Amino acid sequence: RIGFGEAGGRIIGENLNQRDGELNTQVPGRRVHLIVGFVVVFQFATLTESLKESIMLFVNHIAGVVHKCVHGHRGSCNKNIGEAWLVVWPLKSETDYGEFICRGGEVENLTHGRGHTIADAALSAFILSPLLIRSNRHLNQLEQHQAVQRALPGFKINMGYGLHKGWAIEGAIGSDLKIDASYLSPNVNLASRLEAASKQYHVHVLFSQEVYDMLSPARAVLCRKLDVVTVKGSAKPMTLYTFDVAEDEANIDAATELTSRWIDTQKHWKSGKTPGSDDVDAVIDENVDHRLKYLDRVDAAVEAVFDLRRTVTPEFEVMFARALDAYLLGDWKTAARLFRQGLELKPGDGPTDTLLTYIERRDLKAPSSWQGVRELTSK
Repeated sequence: RIGFGEAGGRIIGENLNQRDGELNTQVPGRRVHLIVGFVVVFQFATLTESLKESIMLFVNHIAGVVHKCVHGHRGSCNKNIGEAWLVVWPLKSETDYGEFICRGGEVENLTHGRGHTIADAALSAFILSPLLIRSNRHLNQLEQHQAVQRALPGFKINMGYGLHKGWAIEGAIGSDLKIDASYLSPNVNLASRLEAASKQYHVHVLFSQEVYDMLSPARAVLCRKLDVVTVKGSAKPMTLYTFDVAEDEANIDAATELTSRWIDTQKHWKSGKTPGSDDVDAVIDENVDHRLKYLDRVDAAVEAVFDLRRTVTPEFEVMFARALDAYLLGDWKTAARLFRQGLELKPGDGPTDTLLTYIERRDLKAPSSWQGVRELTSK
């Protein structure tokens, strides 16, 4: 399980069972449905050149945070790919839109959690992770490494997170000499494109309409619609969303505290049981309330994450939504005016700067063929 990850361990285990303990790479995969997440560290080539042997420490400290957040939110870590990680949240079927899991009664009184969907949990994991990266003292030391600061003055760890929902083929990939367990699908590629595109909008997390539609209403209303685009490898328009969380000291402290209380008290990754099993007990600790099961703790973590302070005000949200509507309708002069007013309310807002720059470079004139969709040309 450690070698292949939670999802990979199950895939390889099922493969071994088919031939009495012998690997068989010549078997079809299985179509599954899931929320796919990709995480990447930007400027990784320069970091590798600067940190040299210590890059392994850097990568593994990042992985420790990402894995904890994902496993602590009902997900499974599948692959480590150098500076990137593939993670998944399995769904029951194509029509599984993430049933709202309500804890209720005594549990709600103990945790203040009011219930969540699997998409709530996935997004919560990706909101929490950058805050824990900021609080990790080992990573703080590595980003201040003399060689890193010489190559990238003022460097702070910058990461992208992408979430998309769809089908994939899971299975064992390779030969009798080397085998991996993973997922193949255009939807996996799209999650990777979203992770990369987050850098263009200067946000940590981007997620698709398909994920947004699975969020509970209480969490969906907190998210911001950013754009409608096509990405490399797909002609289908994608509506993009983000969650604006403040990376200030108060939120970083709150993230550390909620992780200690609700995630560090889980032991499912050591229990041999699948994340999401409600019979996984807490770590034996006198400070842990043993009336709470695994999903109770996930729910409490989700509730606490979405309660973190956001960077947007109601005024700005209305202004940005009006500007985005005008932009999508092709009224770029009105959009520019509203985007500029938005920047007065939230100076330096990444998505606003990105869209305003895009339309200004085209003299505020939408093409005659404009249909409210733009192409993201970079990967």
